Amino acid sequence: MRHLAICEFGASLGLTGARVVVKEGESRKEFPLSRLRTIHILKRGVSLSSDLILACAQRGIKIFVTGLSPDTTSALHGLHSHAVSRVRECQFQFARSEDSQAIAAAFVSGKLRNQRALLKYYAKYQRRIRGSGLSDLLEGIEGLSKSIDSLHQ
Repeated sequence: MRHLAICEFGASLGLTGARVVVKEGESRKEFPLSRLRTIHILKRGVSLSSDLILACAQRGIKIFVTGLSPDTTSALHGLHSHAVSRVRECQFQFARSEDSQAIAAAFVSGKLRNQRALLKYYAKYQRRIRGSGLSDLLEGIEGLSKSIDSLHQ
């Protein structure tokens, strides 16, 4: 479950451990926070605990509250750095490092080798392609791959 929608008047949402507890009358349901991305409150008269709001903010779970008309909506989300933004930050740091050039060269070289192998495979079954300068193209791709490999060894 990624999205939790509450559409009962008088429901209350709380927190127990790492689970959202939803009480609607006599019924009680629990949902793990680790599986949620959003909580949508679609009716008036729903209560939220401040502990739940803080736990959602820490985990990057957004809480949307819709009023009487569908065009009045508010959203609650935390200011903390979430997993996605941390990953992007690490990616930007790595892109500025020396190792990023070697990995990019390895990717490009591998893609060139794969493309060369694919062209050779197709040429094996298409006799009319053989005379169309394909061998020159294959040699050129191999030369590019070797020159990229020699740059970062």
